[in-house]
This record gives sequence, C-alpha cells and structure tokens, in this order.
Amino acid sequence: MKTSTICLTPYDELDTPVELSVSRHLSQSINSIVKQLAEPYSGQVLKIFTADKDDHAAALTLTLLQRPLCTNFPKLFYWSRLRKADLFGEVDETANMYAYRQQLGGPMSSLFSKLCTAEQMRSLLAQLTLPLVCMHRRNLLHCDVKMENFVAAIRACDPNWSESSQITINSRTITVPHCVDGLDIKPLLIDFELAMSSHTARLSDNMVTTLHTRPPELLFVDPNVPLEYNERSEAYSLAMGVLYEIQTRLPGSPRPTQISAAYFADATACIDKLLATSGSESIELAYGKDNVTKIVEYAWLAVLTLGYPGDAVMERTPLGRVIKAHRESITSWPTHCLIDNLPPAVCGLLGADGVSFLRHALHWENGRRKTLTQLLGHPYLRPFVTKKPPKRRLSG
Repeated sequence: MKTSTICLTPYDELDTPVELSVSRHLSQSINSIVKQLAEPYSGQVLKIFTADKDDHAAALTLTLLQRPLCTNFPKLFYWSRLRKADLFGEVDETANMYAYRQQLGGPMSSLFSKLCTAEQMRSLLAQLTLPLVCMHRRNLLHCDVKMENFVAAIRACDPNWSESSQITINSRTITVPHCVDGLDIKPLLIDFELAMSSHTARLSDNMVTTLHTRPPELLFVDPNVPLEYNERSEAYSLAMGVLYEIQTRLPGSPRPTQISAAYFADATACIDKLLATSGSESIELAYGKDNVTKIVEYAWLAVLTLGYPGDAVMERTPLGRVIKAHRESITSWPTHCLIDNLPPAVCGLLGADGVSFLRHALHWENGRRKTLTQLLGHPYLRPFVTKKPPKRRLSG
C-alpha cells in the first residue's frame, strides 16, 4: 500500500517535529482532518482539529476519550496540542489546534449493509443508544448525532474488545452482545467537538446536527423564540439516522425524494426573506450556515417521514405555514408518514417493537418524545435487561 507522511510540531519547549506515515485519507472539514495511519500505528487514525479560543471543545473531547463512559467509545492512544501542522501551516497564537490518535473503525454504512437478522439489528440499535445515554446522564449533549459520527469497531484493532457492552442504571443492568449470528457489532461514538452541557438549553454559538438528522424544532423555526436543543432532540437524531441508514441500505426500500416544485419555490423564498429581513438570532443560527436548498429538502422529508402534524403546529412558524399551503402535495404522497408505513423489509429487520422504539423518538414535538434513557426501558431492549434482586431487610 502506498503511504505518504504528515508532519506535526507539538506545542512544547523543544518544538520537535513528529513525522507520521499515512496510509489513507479518510475525511476533511473546515476545521478538521482525519487520516488512517500506517506502521508503526496501523489500526489507528490521526485526527487534527482546531478548537475555539476557550478550548472547551478540546477539553471535553479529551475528557471523554481519556475516561470513556462505556465500551462504545474509542480507545485514545495519544493527544497533543500543536504549534504547527504541515496541512494547516503555522498556528496563530490566539488559536488552538490539537492532534490525537485513536483506534481505527469501519464505516457504519458497511455494517448496516451486513445486517440480516432482527437480533443483529437489536444489538446495533441498543449499542448506538448506550454511549449517548452515558453522556446524557452526565449532563452532556453530543450535538451532532448521525451515523457518520459512529464507526464500527474492528476486532483486530480494538484493544478493549470484549464479549458485550454493559451499563447499569438504577436497578437494571443492560448487557448487549458484540457478536450476534456470526456478525461483529460494536459501534463507537466519535467526534465530540460540538458537544456541550445539557444545561445550555439556549443555543448561541453554533448550529448543531447535520440536516438529515436535524429535529423539526431546528428546521421549523419561530423567529421570536430561542432555539432549544436537549436530550429529546438527540433521541430524534439517532432514530432518524438509523431509519435513514436502513432505508438507504435495504434493497427495495428507497427513501422518498420527490419534492413539489411549487413548495420548493415558496419555501426557498420564505427562508431567503427571513435571512434578509428578520434580524433574528434563531433564524440566523438555524438557516444562516447551511445550503437553503438542502434545508427546504429536509424539511419536506421530515414531514413525509413523521406525517403532517396538523395545521395548528404548522401555523407557528413561517416555514410551517409554507408546508400548510402545500399540505395536499405531501399527504397525497404514497409514502406519507413513512414511520407508520415502512416497507416489509424494514419491518422484518426491526420487528414491531423496533419500529415502536424508533417511533417513540420521532414525535414531531420535542416534549412528546422519549429520551434515550427512558427508551432503555422499552420492550425492544428487554432481552438485554437483568434486574438486581431486591435487598433483604434484616429481621429483628
């Protein structure tokens, strides 16, 4: 395999450059880059990212990787602040840049494509839930829940491979096997640079969540109401991400994509006008950093997936009023309310309880959804639950 090199200069007294061999480029964004490493660090990836000036993102990422909350977090091998990286150049004194090495994982799309039994799906969905529950119980939100921010652990590259994931909440211990019907299933939650405290209910700095998993409250926005993001928002994003992946990977179950041309024109004009005239922080955060065309598309798909929530709900927001005006174009679509009309292949993989599990997280209104912690008590996960026996009272 052809390799290249990457040179880093850690932020220390010696400023000694470190050169690493790279076997493959994995991903890149505005503020980060991920490379798969070659010997002597094969089985590991290198991530370089820039952080806010207050270093909050870096501190939280390091904390979660140094002291993982459960086995569905990746193993951290190395961490350093950087003075220089040859991919980014010299680091400004007021900026912060970090590099770390963690265990290599495979793409979740590949794991989803291998699922063929209901028990495999049950193990996967349970393990996708566990690391987020662990964060939520410590008042932390991931803020970008999607399948791209999970990787599938590779047994040969996982120094912490075990037979199962396990957490205990109150009197219930949940034990989920990693190998089911011959398939290794161990998703790892990654990418914590957007994470924040769940006490920060009002979003003020960055929009969160990728569009195809963004909950309705962050797509349909009232200019006069601050945006909120909480554990129920993350439950929605996880359920939508799973549903999206299943729909994409299973043959014969395409995700609905047809969009009314009239709706598209009216919705685009609505958002453009809001951005140009409203002066609202909520509008700027929700719509100002994403492609308007994509916002319009995923708002339509959210309604097709969850079902039309009623005129009263749609009347609350400008984009909702556009949807209301084109309601017949949506409700007449054959796959309208997809979550209640899933194709047989999807229903067979999830089972009735699996569909119910997702449905509880996919309510249109935030307050009606179950949190992921509450969903640990859903009948779908009952096969993984053991209860501690009650303590005996001492007589006399």
